[in-house]
Amino acid sequence: MWWDWLSRSRERQRELEEGVDADLVAANRRRFKSCWTLFACTFLLGGIRALAKLSGLWDTIGFTVTMVFFVAGVPVGQWARAESAFLSKPNPEEPTRLWK
Repeated sequence: MWWDWLSRSRERQRELEEGVDADLVAANRRRFKSCWTLFACTFLLGGIRALAKLSGLWDTIGFTVTMVFFVAGVPVGQWARAESAFLSKPNPEEPTRLWK
């Protein structure tokens, strides 16, 4: 059972290296890049807000934009993580057959 899973996992990694599902892998890399870009913008805007000591309406706008970047980055990152796990998962083994 374990060796079978290990061989299927190696086969899946070999398929990915050969370019199977290359479009899905590329799209998922873009999602990871988008996630990290959104998080970088979140920290950048948070730092600007801390250094600039904004007040009133400008502080509210800065906080809102910072939170929008953060809230947008979380689901994009979760989606990319879940799809990465799906793409690297080996194909399921064939069910046992009663008649051949």
